[in-house]
Amino acid sequence: MNHLFLFLILTGSALVLAACQSDAALTKGAGDGDPVNLASSSLLSDCQGDVTVLLMGSPTCPGSKKANRILKKYDGSKPDGVSVVRVEVPPPGGRMTLPEGWNPGIRSLVDEDRQTADVLDFYYYPTLYIFDRDGALRFKGDCEERNVASIAETLMAEKPGAKKTSFNKALPAVGAPAKAFTASTVEGKKVSLADLKGRSATLLIFGSTTCPFSKKAMSCVGGLKSDYATKGLSIAIINAGGTASEIGPFYKGTVPGVPVVVDSSSQISAKDYGVNTVPFFYVLDSGGKIAYRMAFNEATAREAIEAVLGLSAKPVKARSGGAG
Repeated sequence: MNHLFLFLILTGSALVLAACQSDAALTKGAGDGDPVNLASSSLLSDCQGDVTVLLMGSPTCPGSKKANRILKKYDGSKPDGVSVVRVEVPPPGGRMTLPEGWNPGIRSLVDEDRQTADVLDFYYYPTLYIFDRDGALRFKGDCEERNVASIAETLMAEKPGAKKTSFNKALPAVGAPAKAFTASTVEGKKVSLADLKGRSATLLIFGSTTCPFSKKAMSCVGGLKSDYATKGLSIAIINAGGTASEIGPFYKGTVPGVPVVVDSSSQISAKDYGVNTVPFFYVLDSGGKIAYRMAFNEATAREAIEAVLGLSAKPVKARSGGAG
């Protein structure tokens, strides 16, 4: 699994990543918003009618540079009717300063006010979006060479009126039982989901040590643990990619006492829980059913935890404005 945003110039994952996916279309926030459409962005309005391959990134982000190489190669061989666009997104509250002589080799635009980033629920550098000819968002996630051409080709061949299915793996439904798993922790202990469950609620945080934003987001986990442990919440981290020896030192120093599951093949993260951007989180209720799932940041996680614990009736909304 290639993780989004290999280098971050912003403040404060996920995650959100981030948008959640449904079978019909990708929707904003936690899967409860309106379907995202290309027409919602005035910056990209001239792409309407084409299959649009869009990269949102930053000139100083190594992950964006890697993704750009993939899109530049594809742009040189793409069929007519496909638009390839790169959009530079400034950090929250900041401005985008392009390097002198900036030329990514593909069409490049600047989302100076982050309006398009907000419309698309952008969360991480870099994020790849692929829209069909009707402007419906059909893929959001990592920029992988095998995905770009195959998805665009499939959308180009799609007949008018065909059912619009997402190319992202759908997230497990809210209210469904969380999928059981057994894996090893960084200490080499075998654990199951049942072992990790809390008395009243369970917070599963999906992260990766290859993503600096994911690493930064872990700094709040100790506070969440101390604030809610007496109220029956347990916390576990599931790290996608890497071995115990590779990821163990970071987590042992950052979240001591919190179980960290080694998900080297991303079986749990991507296949069982549909997570393709990190950090992301699930909150399970006392019965092990999914209550919330969305991009991870401290404010949103606290709202979800308190809602499940019955400490607050405040509506929980995904927050992407602080990421970039």
